[in-house]
Amino acid sequence: MKIKVNKTGRRCKCGYLYSGKVAVGCRKFASYAVVSDRSYQRFLKAEFDVLQAANVGVKLRAIARASKLIGSLLECPDCGRFLLAMPGGSSKTFYLIEDAA
Repeated sequence: MKIKVNKTGRRCKCGYLYSGKVAVGCRKFASYAVVSDRSYQRFLKAEFDVLQAANVGVKLRAIARASKLIGSLLECPDCGRFLLAMPGGSSKTFYLIEDAA
């Protein structure tokens, strides 16, 4: 089941609020990084550039390039829905796991 959602926030359909301000190890929800097949080589190059950066300015520009290529998949701890946020923030879609029948 695919449901379009409001692009302004990261709140599940059940009302759970995904807070990005909580430290990763303390979050109640599971999250995963998502990179499209078409952008994967560019993403790896940007990440390599981060590691090889000679100064902070170069490193920050490489991080900015890489971050535009990453989306996220978040699992709601309350209802089990998945929120797929596409790379670049272009869209957000909820998926609900259906029972196997």
